[in-house]
Amino acid sequence: MYGPFFHGGNTGSNPVGDANKILDFHEPAVFLHDPISAKRQKALDVLTPEDPLRTMIELDAFAGLRRGELIGLRWQDVDFESLTLHIRRSVVAMVEGAPKTEASLKDVPLDAQTAESL
Repeated sequence: MYGPFFHGGNTGSNPVGDANKILDFHEPAVFLHDPISAKRQKALDVLTPEDPLRTMIELDAFAGLRRGELIGLRWQDVDFESLTLHIRRSVVAMVEGAPKTEASLKDVPLDAQTAESL
């Protein structure tokens, strides 16, 4: 996408040209912090722990999944022993398929509180 810009002499080199060479898409995702938006936090504050929608919002807020990946989750994708979600499918416009990118086929750490909600 950016190749013509860089090869046209506008800059020395493409700074993201070697990005795929340094990324390992087969390693599980590791989150150093759990950012949460004010809207998500407000929704969590309003919903009771028994509300099934609360669990979906917790997964959305803390797992960093796309909407289709959330909808595509099945019980077989949840590993309670290792606290891991296995992302294997996505549902978009009511059509099930593979996740958006190869990098989306991943294992995502699940925090103990969200596992308890599940």
